[in-house]
Amino acid sequence: MTSSASGKRLEAATELALQGAQAAGHLHHWLRLHPRMRVVGRRAIQVADGPPDYLAILRDLTPVYVEAKEHGEDRWKLERVEPHQASELSALPGAQVLVCWLEERTTVAIPWRVLGPRWREHAGRTGRAAAGEASLTLAQAQALGTVVSRGVALVDWSLLAGALMDE
Repeated sequence: MTSSASGKRLEAATELALQGAQAAGHLHHWLRLHPRMRVVGRRAIQVADGPPDYLAILRDLTPVYVEAKEHGEDRWKLERVEPHQASELSALPGAQVLVCWLEERTTVAIPWRVLGPRWREHAGRTGRAAAGEASLTLAQAQALGTVVSRGVALVDWSLLAGALMDE
C-alpha cells in the first residue's frame, strides 16, 4: 500500500471491513502484515521488501493473503504489482489482489492464480505492449475475479470468502 492520503483511506476501509467480517463470523482472524523495519535515530526505515498487505484466516482456517491496490484511472496497470510482490503472491496459497477503482467505487478481488500468468507475460515482454495488454479495465477485472464492493469503499469479505470457498 502507498503512504498517500488515498492509500491511507484504502487501508482504513479495508481494516474496517476486516473487523466487520470477523465480527460477523466470516473470518476467524486477520492481521496487517508489515515489511521489516529498522529504527535509525527517530525514524523507522524499511530494510526489506514487504509481504502482502493482509493475511485473513477464513472460518475453515484457509489463509488468504491480500495485496490491496487502488487507482483513479479507467485502466489498472499490471506494473502496479511489483516484482517482489509477484514473487510473494506466487509462493502463497489463496493469494488475492484487491483492485479498487476509485472513480467507480468498486473493488474486485482477483485470484493471483488467474492474474499471475497475465502479470508474468507482461513482465517478461520486451518492447512496448500492444494496446490493452498491460492493463485491465473494470469489466476485464470483473471477468477475472469477484466484485467485493460496489458503490461503497468497504470490501465485503463474505463475498470474498464465498468466492474462495467455491474454488
